[in-house]
Formats: sequence, C-alpha cells, structure tokens
Amino acid sequence: MQPDAGGVRQAGAGPSPALPRHDPSLADDAERFSRALEALARVYQLQDPRQICSYGISLTECYALEAAVERGPLTVNAVAAALSLDKSTASRAVASLKRKGFVARRNHPRDGRALEVSATGAGLRLYRRIRESARACHRSLLEEFPPEVRRAAAALLQRIAAADRACASAGSQSPQ
Repeated sequence: MQPDAGGVRQAGAGPSPALPRHDPSLADDAERFSRALEALARVYQLQDPRQICSYGISLTECYALEAAVERGPLTVNAVAAALSLDKSTASRAVASLKRKGFVARRNHPRDGRALEVSATGAGLRLYRRIRESARACHRSLLEEFPPEVRRAAAALLQRIAAADRACASAGSQSPQ
C-alpha cells in the first residue's frame, strides 16, 4: 500500500518497508486481529436499524441526522446514498425525524421536485449529545493506553475502513 495525502496506505504497494519481510508471528497476530475485528463488526452489523437508541430515535434516524448535520442541507436521495439505503427507507427516517422536530424539509432551491433536508437547532443539539456520549465512552476506553498506542489504533482503524471501502468498490471480499 502506498500512503495517500492522509497517511493511509493504498493497496498495491507491497509490505511496509519498516517491517521485516518474514515475521513468524504475523499469521497468529492476523488471526487474532481478524477475530477481534469480526466481533466488533458483528456488534454493529447485527444491530437492528429500527432499534431505538437511548435518545428516542432509531439507529437509521441517528445516521440520517448525522448526515443532515455533517453534510446538509441535502436531498433525501443524498441521505439514502450516504447511508447506503433505498430512498423509501431514507424517506421514512427523514419523515420521522421531521415529526420529532430534529430536521426540517423544504423544496430544493434549484429542483422543485426534490426536497432538501437540514438539521434543526433541536436536531443539532441531539446530534451533539449523542456524539459526545460516544466520545466519552471512547475516552474512557482509551485512557489506559499511552498516546502513541491510541494514535496507532486510530490510524489502523482508518486504514481498515479505507481498505474495506476499496474492496467493496472493486467488488472484492478481501484485499489483494
């Protein structure tokens, strides 16, 4: 993998020059790592997106609210694309958030057929509460590790996400 501008290595560049070419513990470490990553993925994959989180909105609504806050204003189609959902599921999530007062909808300024979604003040406050709660949990988890381990863990997770996105877009199940 070659490093990109963000320091994330890209597929196709071979092993890292800083690592020995043959590490006898690599296979065992990779097996333990894979099992841990699979366990983490199951936690997220097996959650029912209709499940209500502790803030009175479903997981799908939480992700839709996040998209509205971080990317908004955006169309319902853009919400669907951001969450990898079909338009009807995204539309139901947005409609529910609107009923709860967390997003506003209006006609798109350039396309009268489309609706534009943006977070309301209440939606922004809820998003910040949810995000801070998650960050507090992560801080608690990470506080026992030295800074270099914390930074390495974050870099590794970013590399995994980038590799998984690359594999998914290439239609592959594993990096080459």
